[in-house]
Amino acid sequence: SGWMVINFIITNIYHASLFYFGGWNPIIYQTLSSSFCNGLHPIGMRQVQEHYLLAKKQPTTSVYAPFSWLYLHIGYHVEHHDFAKIPWNRLPELRRIAPDFYDNLKYYNSYMEVLIYFFTNDGIPINIFLEN
Repeated sequence: SGWMVINFIITNIYHASLFYFGGWNPIIYQTLSSSFCNGLHPIGMRQVQEHYLLAKKQPTTSVYAPFSWLYLHIGYHVEHHDFAKIPWNRLPELRRIAPDFYDNLKYYNSYMEVLIYFFTNDGIPINIFLEN
């Protein structure tokens, strides 16, 4: 879409400006910052919740935390993938009006639950990657 093209152009201008004015240091700094920002804390578990396949036949999971509006409903990841153009503030409404599609999927009630599951599970089940 047009927004993707605009995003691509602005992002590349930004990175070119960083390199032009600061060399490799700001590029390396931002790359490392984004890599380390997902530490071993509850909000850092967002990457685990979104990108590790922890349920068969389900490529991602959601977190329905009590204060999810503070995180701009970022935990509504399945809903976001189903309808990527729905604004963040409407994702809870989407789940509410379509319970047949979302209530039977694996989900978490908090990022702390994801953290506990991640450390108490025997590991990331690699065979799920092959079965999906």
